[in-house]
This record gives sequence, structure tokens and C-alpha cells, in this order.
Amino acid sequence: DTATFEVQRFSEKSRMTIEEFEDMIKSMKGEHKRSYKGVKIKQLEDMIERGSKVAIIGAGNFFYKGEDVQDELKDKLGINATLINPVYLTGIDKDMLEDLKKDHELVITLEDGELDGGFGEKVTRFYGNSDMKVLNFGADKDFPDRVPIEELYERYHLTTDLIVEDIAKTLGLLEKV
Repeated sequence: DTATFEVQRFSEKSRMTIEEFEDMIKSMKGEHKRSYKGVKIKQLEDMIERGSKVAIIGAGNFFYKGEDVQDELKDKLGINATLINPVYLTGIDKDMLEDLKKDHELVITLEDGELDGGFGEKVTRFYGNSDMKVLNFGADKDFPDRVPIEELYERYHLTTDLIVEDIAKTLGLLEKV
């Protein structure tokens, strides 16, 4: 007997199995472009792929945006960026962030929520008295009504192209984009 539960979806109640619910969540988040089988979560932040120069910390659903940015940095700027998945957003892995100082110039944070008081601010505060540059990408505190998501992504510089352009500006590589 498979467990079922009620879920309010699009103003209609329906019963579904846990498997159906998980499939629905996966479809809302989008499919993984890469396989991370065998990757073990070890710390508060899990370094998925080690690179240099730029570190991308993709929080929540924006981890997938981090994958896209990593690919574009490689293609457009020849940068093999580090990709990090913060498993818990309530704290930071100070040892990992400290280790990035060895061979990185820039850390970017991507979050699908408000920047004020968010995860990116914690990372920025950590690097505050160092030479590390930090860019935080997320939304401002406002309440847009009936605004298409694409327009919001443009407004907040959350498209892959705009993020890569901002990284190139910060690193003085704008002519390559």
C-alpha cells in the first residue's frame, strides 16, 4: 500500500503518492543537466567541482543556474570555475571559503530569494577584510505583481549572460565577452 497525501495545487485538491509528489517537485525545479552520483555531502558546503579564479556558490534552485554560469565562463572566458552547492544556508563553511583565497579572485553567490539578509551577505561578510572580490546575485526586496519571470531575471541580472558579463567586468575581461 503506497502512502498518499493531499496537496493543494493550482486551486484544486488532489491526492497523490509520494513518488508523484517528488516527480512534481522535480518538474518544477527542472532536470539535472549533469549527474552527481557518488558525490558525498561532507560539510556545510559541498564543493562539487574544483577550479580556480572564480568560485560559484549556487544556493537552492540556483545551483542549476551555477552550472550554466560555469559552462559559459569556460566557453566565453576560458575560466574553469569552482562550483559549490551550499547544503545548509544557515551557516558557512569557513575552512572552505578560506581555502578559496589560495587560487581564486572572485566568489559569486546565486540565490533565488531576496539578497537582504540572505546567504550571499554571509559570504560577503566573511571576505570583508580580505582581497577577495564577491558578487551577490538575487532579488531586491520588492513585491512585483504580474511580472513575467524573464523580466525579473533581466531586472536583477539573473540571466546567465548578464551574470557572466558582470563577472567579466569585475575581472577586467569585458572585451572577451
